[in-house]
Amino acid sequence: MRVRRSAVLAAAILVASATPALGLSGGTVSDDYPFTVWLSMDGRGCSGTLIDTRWVATAADCFPENPQGGAPARRTSASVVRTIRDGNVVEVGSAQVVNLVPRSDRNLMLAELDAPATRVQPIKVATTGPATGEVLRVAGLGRTTTEWGAPTQPSPAQGPSARSHTFSVTATNPSEISLLGDNGVDACKGDAGGPEFRDANGTRELVAVTGRSWQHGCVGVSETRQGTTGTRVDDLGTWLRPMLGCLADGPSDGMPVPPAGGVPRWYGWDSPDIPVSGAPAVTSSASGRIDLFAKGADNVLYHRTYQNNAWSAAESLGDGMASEPAVVSWAPGRFDVFARGYDNSLQHKWFDGSWHPWESLGGIIKYAPTVASWGPGRLDVFAVGVNDALHHMAFDGAWHDWENLGGTLTASPAAVSWGPNRIDIFARGGDNALYHMGWDNGWFGWENHGGYLTSAPTVTSWGANRLDVFAADRNSRLLHYSWEGQWFGFQDNAGRLTSAPTAVSWGPNRVDVFAAGTSNALCHTVFG
Repeated sequence: MRVRRSAVLAAAILVASATPALGLSGGTVSDDYPFTVWLSMDGRGCSGTLIDTRWVATAADCFPENPQGGAPARRTSASVVRTIRDGNVVEVGSAQVVNLVPRSDRNLMLAELDAPATRVQPIKVATTGPATGEVLRVAGLGRTTTEWGAPTQPSPAQGPSARSHTFSVTATNPSEISLLGDNGVDACKGDAGGPEFRDANGTRELVAVTGRSWQHGCVGVSETRQGTTGTRVDDLGTWLRPMLGCLADGPSDGMPVPPAGGVPRWYGWDSPDIPVSGAPAVTSSASGRIDLFAKGADNVLYHRTYQNNAWSAAESLGDGMASEPAVVSWAPGRFDVFARGYDNSLQHKWFDGSWHPWESLGGIIKYAPTVASWGPGRLDVFAVGVNDALHHMAFDGAWHDWENLGGTLTASPAAVSWGPNRIDIFARGGDNALYHMGWDNGWFGWENHGGYLTSAPTVTSWGANRLDVFAADRNSRLLHYSWEGQWFGFQDNAGRLTSAPTAVSWGPNRVDVFAAGTSNALCHTVFG
Protein backbone atom coordinates (compact mmCIF):
# COMPACT_ATOMS: atom_id res chain seq x y z
CA MET A 1 0.00 0.00 0.00
CA ARG A 2 1.42 3.42 -0.97
CA VAL A 3 1.27 6.25 1.55
CA ARG A 4 0.38 9.86 0.71
CA ARG A 5 3.61 11.19 2.18
CA SER A 6 3.02 14.93 2.12
CA ALA A 7 -0.01 14.85 4.40
CA VAL A 8 1.29 12.09 6.67
CA LEU A 9 4.75 13.55 7.26
CA ALA A 10 3.22 16.84 8.42
CA ALA A 11 1.21 14.97 11.03
CA ALA A 12 4.17 12.78 12.04
CA ILE A 13 6.23 15.82 12.97
CA LEU A 14 3.64 16.73 15.61
CA VAL A 15 2.98 13.24 17.00
CA ALA A 16 5.73 13.48 19.60
CA SER A 17 3.77 16.20 21.39
CA ALA A 18 0.53 14.29 21.38
CA THR A 19 -0.92 12.65 24.48
CA PRO A 20 0.28 9.17 25.46
CA ALA A 21 -1.82 6.36 24.00
CA LEU A 22 -3.07 4.71 27.06
CA GLY A 23 -7.94 -0.56 21.29
CA LEU A 24 -7.88 1.30 18.32
CA SER A 25 -10.36 3.67 16.72
CA GLY A 26 -11.25 0.98 14.20
CA GLY A 27 -9.92 -2.36 13.03
CA THR A 28 -11.19 -5.79 13.95
CA VAL A 29 -11.26 -7.82 17.16
CA SER A 30 -9.18 -10.97 16.97
CA ASP A 31 -7.89 -13.63 19.33
CA ASP A 32 -5.06 -14.35 16.92
CA TYR A 33 -2.54 -12.20 18.79
CA PRO A 34 -2.18 -13.87 22.22
CA PHE A 35 1.20 -12.17 22.73
CA THR A 36 -0.78 -8.94 23.31
CA VAL A 37 -0.91 -8.48 27.08
CA TRP A 38 -3.07 -6.26 29.29
CA LEU A 39 -1.17 -4.52 32.11
CA SER A 40 -3.34 -3.31 34.99
CA MET A 41 -1.88 -0.93 37.58
CA ASP A 42 -4.45 -0.12 40.27
CA GLY A 43 -7.01 1.49 37.98
CA ARG A 44 -4.67 2.48 35.16
CA GLY A 45 -4.00 0.22 32.22
CA CYS A 46 -1.76 -0.29 29.19
CA SER A 47 -1.18 -2.86 26.54
CA GLY A 48 2.02 -4.85 26.41
CA THR A 49 3.79 -7.34 24.18
CA LEU A 50 5.04 -10.74 25.33
CA ILE A 51 8.58 -11.14 23.92
CA ASP A 52 9.65 -13.93 26.28
CA THR A 53 7.78 -16.24 28.61
CA ARG A 54 8.73 -13.89 31.49
CA TRP A 55 9.18 -10.52 29.80
CA VAL A 56 6.67 -7.99 28.44
CA ALA A 57 7.76 -5.01 26.34
CA THR A 58 5.64 -1.90 26.81
CA ALA A 59 5.86 1.90 26.81
CA ALA A 60 7.80 3.65 29.56
CA ASP A 61 4.91 6.16 29.66
CA CYS A 62 2.89 3.42 31.33
CA PHE A 63 5.11 3.59 34.42
CA PRO A 64 5.71 7.30 35.15
CA GLU A 65 6.50 6.53 38.81
CA ASN A 66 9.35 4.21 37.80
CA PRO A 67 11.73 6.13 35.54
CA GLN A 68 14.67 4.17 36.98
CA GLY A 69 12.89 0.82 36.84
CA GLY A 70 12.90 -1.64 39.72
CA ALA A 71 9.82 -2.95 41.51
CA PRO A 72 6.62 -1.27 40.20
CA ALA A 73 5.43 1.62 42.38
CA ARG A 74 1.87 0.43 41.73
CA ARG A 75 0.89 -3.21 41.98
CA THR A 76 0.82 -4.38 38.36
CA SER A 77 -0.65 -7.54 36.90
CA ALA A 78 -0.36 -8.91 33.37
CA SER A 79 -3.26 -10.83 31.80
CA VAL A 80 -2.68 -13.12 28.86
CA VAL A 81 -5.10 -15.21 26.82
CA ARG A 82 -3.51 -18.63 26.99
CA THR A 83 -5.79 -20.83 24.88
CA ILE A 84 -8.60 -20.03 22.49
CA ARG A 85 -10.85 -22.69 21.02
CA ASP A 86 -13.72 -22.06 18.63
CA GLY A 87 -13.61 -18.39 19.43
CA ASN A 88 -14.00 -18.94 23.18
CA VAL A 89 -11.38 -18.18 25.80
CA VAL A 90 -10.52 -21.45 27.49
CA GLU A 91 -7.93 -20.13 29.92
CA VAL A 92 -6.70 -16.70 30.93
CA GLY A 93 -3.33 -16.47 32.62
CA SER A 94 -2.37 -13.73 35.03
CA ALA A 95 1.00 -12.93 36.53
CA GLN A 96 2.43 -10.13 38.65
CA VAL A 97 5.05 -7.73 37.37
CA VAL A 98 7.98 -7.88 39.78
CA ASN A 99 10.66 -5.86 38.03
CA LEU A 100 10.92 -3.06 35.48
CA VAL A 101 13.88 -2.39 33.20
CA PRO A 102 13.79 0.94 31.32
CA ARG A 103 15.60 1.82 28.13
CA SER A 104 17.14 5.24 28.69
CA ASP A 105 17.13 6.45 25.07
CA ARG A 106 13.51 5.73 24.13
CA ASN A 107 9.97 5.24 25.38
CA LEU A 108 10.42 1.58 26.28
CA MET A 109 10.05 -0.47 29.45
CA LEU A 110 10.53 -4.20 29.98
CA ALA A 111 8.30 -5.76 32.63
CA GLU A 112 9.43 -9.01 34.24
CA LEU A 113 6.73 -11.48 35.32
CA ASP A 114 6.81 -13.59 38.47
CA ALA A 115 5.69 -16.69 36.55
CA PRO A 116 6.21 -17.74 32.93
CA ALA A 117 3.41 -17.54 30.37
CA THR A 118 4.09 -21.10 29.30
CA ARG A 119 1.11 -21.66 26.97
CA VAL A 120 1.54 -18.57 24.82
CA GLN A 121 4.14 -18.24 22.11
CA PRO A 122 5.94 -14.92 22.53
CA ILE A 123 6.45 -12.84 19.44
CA LYS A 124 9.91 -12.85 17.87
CA VAL A 125 11.82 -9.58 18.11
CA ALA A 126 12.72 -8.28 14.66
CA THR A 127 16.34 -7.75 13.66
CA THR A 128 15.57 -5.77 10.50
CA GLY A 129 14.51 -2.15 10.81
CA PRO A 130 11.28 -0.68 9.43
CA ALA A 131 11.19 1.10 6.08
CA THR A 132 9.14 4.11 5.12
CA GLY A 133 6.06 2.86 3.33
CA GLU A 134 6.15 -0.54 5.03
CA VAL A 135 2.80 -1.79 6.29
CA LEU A 136 2.71 -3.07 9.88
CA ARG A 137 -0.12 -4.46 11.95
CA VAL A 138 -0.83 -2.70 15.22
CA ALA A 139 -2.75 -4.42 18.04
CA GLY A 140 -4.03 -3.07 21.33
CA LEU A 141 -6.42 -3.64 24.21
CA GLY A 142 -7.46 -0.08 24.97
CA ARG A 143 -10.45 2.10 24.08
CA THR A 144 -12.22 2.02 20.73
CA THR A 145 -14.52 4.37 18.81
CA THR A 146 -17.44 3.51 21.10
CA GLU A 147 -16.10 1.79 24.22
CA TRP A 148 -14.74 3.76 27.16
CA GLY A 149 -13.73 0.91 29.41
CA ALA A 150 -10.39 -0.78 28.95
CA PRO A 151 -10.23 -4.37 30.24
CA THR A 152 -8.61 -3.51 33.56
CA GLN A 153 -9.93 -6.74 35.12
CA PRO A 154 -10.48 -9.30 32.36
CA SER A 155 -12.43 -12.26 33.67
CA PRO A 156 -11.54 -15.89 33.02
CA ALA A 157 -14.75 -16.16 31.03
CA GLN A 158 -13.83 -13.32 28.68
CA GLY A 159 -10.18 -12.40 28.78
CA PRO A 160 -8.61 -9.57 26.82
CA SER A 161 -9.22 -9.68 23.06
CA ALA A 162 -6.99 -7.44 20.98
CA ARG A 163 -8.25 -5.13 18.26
CA SER A 164 -5.86 -4.77 15.33
CA HIS A 165 -5.48 -2.82 12.10
CA THR A 166 -2.89 -2.09 9.43
CA PHE A 167 -0.74 1.04 9.68
CA SER A 168 1.78 2.43 7.20
CA VAL A 169 5.20 3.66 8.31
CA THR A 170 5.56 7.32 7.34
CA ALA A 171 8.90 8.19 8.94
CA THR A 172 11.67 6.56 10.93
CA ASN A 173 14.54 7.60 13.18
CA PRO A 174 16.97 5.48 15.24
CA SER A 175 14.54 5.02 18.13
CA GLU A 176 11.02 5.70 16.82
CA ILE A 177 8.68 5.32 13.88
CA SER A 178 5.65 7.34 12.81
CA LEU A 179 2.63 5.54 11.42
CA LEU A 180 -0.68 6.37 9.80
CA GLY A 181 -3.55 3.96 10.23
CA ASP A 182 -5.51 2.94 7.17
CA ASN A 183 -9.03 4.39 6.91
CA GLY A 184 -8.42 6.96 9.66
CA VAL A 185 -7.67 4.47 12.42
CA ASP A 186 -5.48 5.60 15.33
CA ALA A 187 -4.24 4.18 18.62
CA CYS A 188 -6.41 5.02 21.65
CA LYS A 189 -5.92 5.18 25.39
CA GLY A 190 -4.85 1.79 26.65
CA ASP A 191 -2.98 0.86 23.45
CA ALA A 192 0.43 2.12 24.59
CA GLY A 193 2.92 -0.73 24.65
CA GLY A 194 0.97 -2.91 22.25
CA PRO A 195 2.72 -4.68 19.36
CA GLU A 196 3.52 -3.13 15.99
CA PHE A 197 4.63 -6.08 13.92
CA ARG A 198 5.23 -7.47 10.46
CA ASP A 199 4.59 -10.88 8.94
CA ALA A 200 7.90 -12.16 7.53
CA ASN A 201 7.28 -15.32 5.52
CA GLY A 202 4.74 -16.56 8.03
CA THR A 203 6.68 -15.46 11.13
CA ARG A 204 5.46 -12.46 13.08
CA GLU A 205 8.23 -10.06 14.07
CA LEU A 206 7.92 -7.26 16.59
CA VAL A 207 9.26 -4.04 15.07
CA ALA A 208 8.06 -1.56 17.69
CA VAL A 209 5.65 -1.03 20.58
CA THR A 210 2.99 1.65 20.43
CA GLY A 211 4.00 4.97 21.99
CA ARG A 212 1.88 8.10 21.47
CA SER A 213 -1.10 9.01 19.35
CA TRP A 214 -3.45 11.85 18.39
CA GLN A 215 -6.27 9.35 19.18
CA HIS A 216 -8.17 10.32 16.06
CA GLY A 217 -11.63 8.73 16.13
CA CYS A 218 -11.28 7.41 19.66
CA VAL A 219 -14.25 7.68 22.02
CA GLY A 220 -14.34 11.02 23.83
CA VAL A 221 -11.69 12.60 21.58
CA SER A 222 -12.53 15.27 18.95
CA GLU A 223 -9.00 15.59 17.52
CA THR A 224 -8.95 15.86 13.72
CA ARG A 225 -5.24 15.16 13.35
CA GLN A 226 -4.15 11.56 12.97
CA GLY A 227 -0.93 9.70 13.68
CA THR A 228 0.61 7.10 15.98
CA THR A 229 4.20 6.52 17.00
CA GLY A 230 6.07 3.34 17.81
CA THR A 231 9.21 2.75 19.86
CA ARG A 232 11.63 0.59 17.90
CA VAL A 233 12.98 -2.70 19.31
CA ASP A 234 14.60 -4.18 16.20
CA ASP A 235 18.05 -2.73 17.03
CA LEU A 236 18.17 -3.80 20.70
CA GLY A 237 19.56 -7.33 20.37
CA THR A 238 22.68 -6.67 22.44
CA TRP A 239 20.67 -5.00 25.20
CA LEU A 240 17.99 -7.68 25.25
CA ARG A 241 20.30 -10.70 25.11
CA PRO A 242 21.17 -10.95 28.83
CA MET A 243 17.46 -10.98 29.70
CA LEU A 244 15.97 -12.93 26.83
CA GLY A 245 18.66 -15.42 25.91
CA CYS A 246 18.90 -16.09 22.19
CA LEU A 247 15.49 -14.61 21.38
CA ALA A 248 16.83 -11.20 20.46
CA ASP A 249 19.33 -12.49 17.94
CA GLY A 250 17.23 -14.84 15.86
CA PRO A 251 18.53 -17.85 13.96
CA SER A 252 22.19 -18.20 13.04
CA ASP A 253 23.90 -21.01 11.17
CA GLY A 254 27.29 -19.97 12.53
CA MET A 255 28.87 -20.25 15.93
CA PRO A 256 30.82 -17.68 17.98
CA VAL A 257 34.54 -18.24 17.41
CA PRO A 258 37.03 -16.80 19.93
CA PRO A 259 39.96 -14.76 18.59
CA ALA A 260 43.30 -16.53 18.35
CA GLY A 261 45.25 -16.18 21.56
CA GLY A 262 42.27 -14.64 23.32
CA VAL A 263 41.35 -15.27 26.92
CA PRO A 264 38.54 -17.88 27.18
CA ARG A 265 35.24 -16.25 28.08
CA TRP A 266 31.50 -16.73 27.71
CA TYR A 267 29.97 -15.52 24.48
CA GLY A 268 26.37 -14.40 24.06
CA TRP A 269 23.49 -16.67 23.16
CA ASP A 270 22.66 -17.44 19.56
CA SER A 271 20.24 -19.85 17.93
CA PRO A 272 21.03 -22.64 15.44
CA ASP A 273 17.40 -22.36 14.28
CA ILE A 274 16.37 -25.85 15.39
CA PRO A 275 12.87 -26.13 16.89
CA VAL A 276 12.93 -28.50 19.84
CA SER A 277 10.65 -29.94 22.48
CA GLY A 278 12.53 -30.17 25.76
CA ALA A 279 16.25 -30.50 26.38
CA PRO A 280 18.46 -31.58 23.47
CA ALA A 281 21.40 -34.00 23.75
CA VAL A 282 24.89 -33.32 22.42
CA THR A 283 28.15 -35.18 22.00
CA SER A 284 31.48 -34.58 20.31
CA SER A 285 33.62 -37.20 18.58
CA ALA A 286 36.32 -34.82 17.28
CA SER A 287 37.64 -31.29 17.76
CA GLY A 288 35.35 -28.81 16.02
CA ARG A 289 32.47 -31.28 15.73
CA ILE A 290 29.19 -31.47 17.63
CA ASP A 291 26.37 -33.92 17.02
CA LEU A 292 23.05 -32.72 18.36
CA PHE A 293 19.96 -34.86 18.94
CA ALA A 294 16.61 -33.33 19.85
CA LYS A 295 12.99 -34.31 20.13
CA GLY A 296 10.83 -32.20 17.86
CA ALA A 297 7.33 -30.95 18.57
CA ASP A 298 6.13 -33.92 16.46
CA ASN A 299 7.92 -36.35 18.87
CA VAL A 300 10.35 -37.31 16.11
CA LEU A 301 14.06 -37.57 16.94
CA TYR A 302 16.17 -35.21 14.84
CA HIS A 303 19.94 -35.18 14.35
CA ARG A 304 22.14 -32.33 13.14
CA THR A 305 25.91 -32.06 12.92
CA TYR A 306 28.02 -28.96 13.45
CA GLN A 307 31.27 -29.09 11.50
CA ASN A 308 33.33 -26.59 9.50
CA ASN A 309 31.50 -23.75 11.25
CA ALA A 310 28.09 -24.74 9.88
CA TRP A 311 25.10 -26.87 10.87
CA SER A 312 23.95 -29.69 8.61
CA ALA A 313 20.35 -30.15 7.59
CA ALA A 314 18.19 -31.99 10.12
CA GLU A 315 18.05 -35.77 9.77
CA SER A 316 14.86 -37.47 10.95
CA LEU A 317 15.45 -40.64 12.97
CA GLY A 318 11.78 -41.43 13.55
CA ASP A 319 9.57 -41.74 16.60
CA GLY A 320 9.91 -44.15 19.50
CA MET A 321 10.67 -42.12 22.60
CA ALA A 322 8.61 -40.48 25.31
CA SER A 323 11.44 -38.40 26.79
CA GLU A 324 14.29 -36.22 25.67
CA PRO A 325 17.25 -38.21 24.33
CA ALA A 326 20.72 -38.84 25.78
CA VAL A 327 23.73 -39.51 23.61
CA VAL A 328 27.43 -40.40 23.81
CA SER A 329 30.15 -41.17 21.27
CA TRP A 330 32.96 -43.54 22.19
CA ALA A 331 34.75 -43.16 18.83
CA PRO A 332 34.42 -41.25 15.53
CA GLY A 333 31.46 -42.59 13.61
CA ARG A 334 29.82 -44.22 16.64
CA PHE A 335 26.78 -42.80 18.46
CA ASP A 336 24.65 -44.42 21.15
CA VAL A 337 21.29 -42.75 21.84
CA PHE A 338 19.05 -43.55 24.81
CA ALA A 339 15.56 -42.42 25.84
CA ARG A 340 12.56 -43.43 27.91
CA GLY A 341 10.12 -45.36 25.74
CA TYR A 342 6.35 -45.06 25.66
CA ASP A 343 6.17 -48.06 27.99
CA ASN A 344 8.65 -46.30 30.37
CA SER A 345 11.43 -48.77 29.55
CA LEU A 346 14.96 -47.79 28.60
CA GLN A 347 15.30 -47.60 24.82
CA HIS A 348 18.56 -47.66 22.84
CA LYS A 349 19.51 -47.06 19.23
CA TRP A 350 22.98 -46.64 17.74
CA PHE A 351 24.94 -45.63 14.68
CA ASP A 352 28.03 -47.51 13.46
CA GLY A 353 27.88 -46.56 9.80
CA SER A 354 24.10 -46.91 9.65
CA TRP A 355 21.31 -46.39 12.14
CA HIS A 356 19.90 -49.38 13.99
CA PRO A 357 16.28 -49.49 15.24
CA TRP A 358 15.32 -48.89 18.85
CA GLU A 359 15.89 -51.82 21.19
CA SER A 360 14.34 -52.14 24.64
CA LEU A 361 16.70 -52.65 27.57
CA GLY A 362 13.85 -53.07 30.03
CA GLY A 363 13.39 -51.44 33.39
CA ILE A 364 10.84 -48.78 34.37
CA ILE A 365 12.28 -45.29 34.45
CA LYS A 366 10.67 -41.96 35.36
CA TYR A 367 12.71 -39.42 33.41
CA ALA A 368 15.09 -39.21 30.50
CA PRO A 369 18.25 -41.28 31.10
CA THR A 370 21.86 -40.14 30.82
CA VAL A 371 24.94 -41.95 29.53
CA ALA A 372 28.73 -41.72 29.79
CA SER A 373 31.61 -43.62 28.19
CA TRP A 374 35.24 -43.86 29.28
CA GLY A 375 36.42 -45.61 26.12
CA PRO A 376 35.63 -47.85 23.12
CA GLY A 377 33.04 -50.50 23.83
CA ARG A 378 32.09 -49.07 27.24
CA LEU A 379 28.72 -47.50 28.15
CA ASP A 380 27.35 -46.52 31.54
CA VAL A 381 23.66 -45.60 31.55
CA PHE A 382 21.93 -43.98 34.55
CA ALA A 383 18.21 -43.44 35.11
CA VAL A 384 15.74 -42.71 37.91
CA GLY A 385 13.52 -45.62 38.89
CA VAL A 386 9.97 -45.58 40.22
CA ASN A 387 11.42 -45.42 43.75
CA ASP A 388 13.18 -42.11 42.84
CA ALA A 389 16.58 -43.78 43.33
CA LEU A 390 19.38 -43.74 40.78
CA HIS A 391 19.85 -46.95 38.81
CA HIS A 392 22.83 -47.96 36.69
CA MET A 393 23.27 -50.33 33.76
CA ALA A 394 26.68 -50.95 32.15
CA PHE A 395 27.80 -52.32 28.77
CA ASP A 396 31.30 -53.73 28.14
CA GLY A 397 30.53 -56.06 25.26
CA ALA A 398 27.33 -57.27 26.95
CA TRP A 399 24.65 -55.55 29.00
CA HIS A 400 24.78 -56.05 32.79
CA ASP A 401 21.77 -56.02 35.12
CA TRP A 402 20.42 -52.85 36.68
CA GLU A 403 22.19 -51.68 39.86
CA ASN A 404 20.49 -49.50 42.53
CA LEU A 405 22.75 -46.61 43.62
CA GLY A 406 20.24 -45.01 45.99
CA GLY A 407 19.51 -41.33 46.48
CA THR A 408 16.30 -39.38 45.98
CA LEU A 409 16.23 -37.71 42.59
CA THR A 410 13.61 -35.28 41.27
CA ALA A 411 14.84 -34.95 37.68
CA SER A 412 17.03 -36.69 35.13
CA PRO A 413 20.63 -37.29 36.23
CA ALA A 414 23.75 -36.18 34.36
CA ALA A 415 26.96 -38.16 33.91
CA VAL A 416 30.39 -37.74 32.32
CA SER A 417 33.71 -39.55 32.27
CA TRP A 418 37.08 -37.81 32.06
CA GLY A 419 39.04 -41.04 31.75
CA PRO A 420 39.17 -44.81 32.34
CA ASN A 421 37.41 -46.00 35.50
CA ARG A 422 36.14 -42.50 36.33
CA ILE A 423 32.49 -41.38 36.18
CA ASP A 424 30.93 -38.29 37.78
CA ILE A 425 27.16 -38.16 38.27
CA PHE A 426 25.09 -35.13 39.24
CA ALA A 427 21.44 -34.91 40.21
CA ARG A 428 18.81 -32.63 41.69
CA GLY A 429 17.65 -33.82 45.11
CA GLY A 430 14.31 -33.52 46.87
CA ASP A 431 15.43 -30.16 48.32
CA ASN A 432 16.32 -28.91 44.79
CA ALA A 433 20.03 -28.85 45.72
CA LEU A 434 22.79 -30.23 43.50
CA TYR A 435 24.12 -33.66 44.53
CA HIS A 436 27.21 -35.47 43.29
CA MET A 437 28.36 -39.07 43.34
CA GLY A 438 30.65 -41.09 41.15
CA TRP A 439 32.91 -44.00 40.39
CA ASP A 440 36.68 -43.95 40.93
CA ASN A 441 37.47 -47.67 41.07
CA GLY A 442 34.56 -47.75 43.54
CA TRP A 443 31.38 -45.77 44.18
CA PHE A 444 31.55 -42.57 46.24
CA GLY A 445 28.95 -39.96 47.35
CA TRP A 446 26.31 -38.64 47.62
CA GLU A 447 27.68 -35.11 48.28
CA ASN A 448 25.39 -32.10 48.73
CA HIS A 449 26.70 -29.07 46.82
CA GLY A 450 23.79 -26.77 47.66
CA GLY A 451 22.22 -24.32 45.27
CA TYR A 452 18.61 -24.27 44.12
CA LEU A 453 17.95 -25.95 40.79
CA THR A 454 14.72 -25.73 38.81
CA SER A 455 15.90 -28.11 36.11
CA ALA A 456 17.89 -31.26 35.73
CA PRO A 457 21.64 -30.61 35.70
CA THR A 458 24.05 -31.34 32.88
CA VAL A 459 27.81 -31.93 33.03
CA THR A 460 30.75 -32.03 30.65
CA SER A 461 34.52 -32.40 30.95
CA TRP A 462 37.33 -31.25 28.68
CA GLY A 463 39.97 -33.35 30.44
CA ALA A 464 41.20 -35.01 33.61
CA ASN A 465 40.17 -33.26 36.83
CA ARG A 466 37.87 -30.77 35.05
CA LEU A 467 34.07 -30.67 35.42
CA ASP A 468 31.55 -28.07 34.25
CA VAL A 469 28.02 -28.44 35.63
CA PHE A 470 25.02 -26.40 34.45
CA ALA A 471 21.37 -26.07 35.48
CA ALA A 472 18.53 -23.53 35.52
CA ASP A 473 17.97 -21.44 38.65
CA ARG A 474 14.78 -20.04 40.22
CA ASN A 475 14.50 -17.43 37.47
CA SER A 476 15.17 -19.86 34.60
CA ARG A 477 18.68 -18.44 34.21
CA LEU A 478 21.72 -20.57 33.48
CA LEU A 479 23.84 -21.54 36.49
CA HIS A 480 27.43 -22.75 36.12
CA TYR A 481 29.37 -24.75 38.73
CA SER A 482 32.88 -26.01 37.99
CA TRP A 483 35.68 -28.19 39.40
CA GLU A 484 39.37 -27.90 38.60
CA GLY A 485 41.07 -29.35 41.64
CA GLN A 486 38.56 -27.46 43.78
CA TRP A 487 34.93 -26.42 43.44
CA PHE A 488 34.13 -22.95 42.16
CA GLY A 489 30.81 -21.50 43.31
CA PHE A 490 27.65 -21.10 41.28
CA GLN A 491 27.91 -18.43 38.61
CA ASP A 492 24.91 -16.87 36.86
CA ASN A 493 25.40 -16.77 33.09
CA ALA A 494 22.06 -15.14 32.23
CA GLY A 495 19.88 -16.46 29.44
CA ARG A 496 16.26 -17.57 29.77
CA LEU A 497 15.72 -21.29 29.51
CA THR A 498 12.53 -23.26 28.98
CA SER A 499 14.27 -26.63 29.29
CA ALA A 500 17.16 -28.13 31.16
CA PRO A 501 20.51 -27.23 29.57
CA THR A 502 22.93 -29.68 28.00
CA ALA A 503 26.67 -29.23 27.52
CA VAL A 504 29.57 -30.70 25.59
CA SER A 505 33.29 -30.04 25.18
CA TRP A 506 35.44 -30.87 22.18
CA GLY A 507 38.72 -29.87 23.81
CA PRO A 508 40.51 -27.79 26.48
CA ASN A 509 38.92 -24.43 27.30
CA ARG A 510 35.92 -25.10 25.07
CA VAL A 511 32.37 -25.69 26.37
CA ASP A 512 29.17 -25.45 24.32
CA VAL A 513 25.86 -25.19 26.18
CA PHE A 514 22.46 -25.69 24.57
CA ALA A 515 18.90 -25.32 25.89
CA ALA A 516 15.42 -24.66 24.63
CA GLY A 517 14.50 -20.99 24.73
CA THR A 518 11.27 -19.19 23.99
CA SER A 519 9.17 -20.28 20.99
CA ASN A 520 10.92 -23.69 21.18
CA ALA A 521 14.06 -22.18 19.67
CA LEU A 522 17.31 -23.96 20.44
CA CYS A 523 19.61 -21.56 22.28
CA HIS A 524 23.38 -21.90 22.34
CA THR A 525 26.26 -20.21 24.13
CA VAL A 526 29.99 -20.87 24.10
CA PHE A 527 32.91 -20.70 26.51
CA GLY A 528 36.12 -20.68 24.57
